Amino acid sequence: MKLLNKFGIAAGLAASLSVIGVNEAEAASLNLTFTGTNTSATGTGTITFDDAALAPNTFTGTFDSLTAFEANFTGLPTAPSSTSFNLSDLTSWVFVTDSNASITDINFFARGKTNTDGYSVEGTAPNTFNLSNANGVVDTFRVSVTQAAEPTSIPEPSSALGSALFVTLFGVNGVLKSKSKKEQLSFSNSKA
Repeated sequence: MKLLNKFGIAAGLAASLSVIGVNEAEAASLNLTFTGTNTSATGTGTITFDDAALAPNTFTGTFDSLTAFEANFTGLPTAPSSTSFNLSDLTSWVFVTDSNASITDINFFARGKTNTDGYSVEGTAPNTFNLSNANGVVDTFRVSVTQAAEPTSIPEPSSALGSALFVTLFGVNGVLKSKSKKEQLSFSNSKA
């Protein structure tokens, strides 16, 4: 009976923790291609972000939802002819989905910042941004998704606490396995 009482208390506590935010976020990663519209310059990149942005009718502009960013450009008509960006080179980003959860805009902004080579990026239209240097716009790039990776489970701190509490209260010897879901992503890359 005492075990049953402990089980009931622990289950209630675990349920309460679940209600106040004990859950698992998942990170979504997308591989991107950047195509110069005025020159033969090209680029590739990867972004990682909270997969909550993949829901229908989402507008994400919060910078903390973008957890990783890498972009590399080659064939630029100015020196240096190649450059790269990472998350610290940006000040904001935009990610938008439509009612079918198709991605309708991915964009990046450096707003007053430059990378180590003196280049900057600034979104100008859906899936379109300018890459500039001190002399002005070097090229305008279109963004397209080349590959959508399966989201990866990332336990949130409160989830780890809830799991530790559950294991401690029940003396469970084992590993709690998180669910993995396969996201089917689509991308709308129509010209603005």
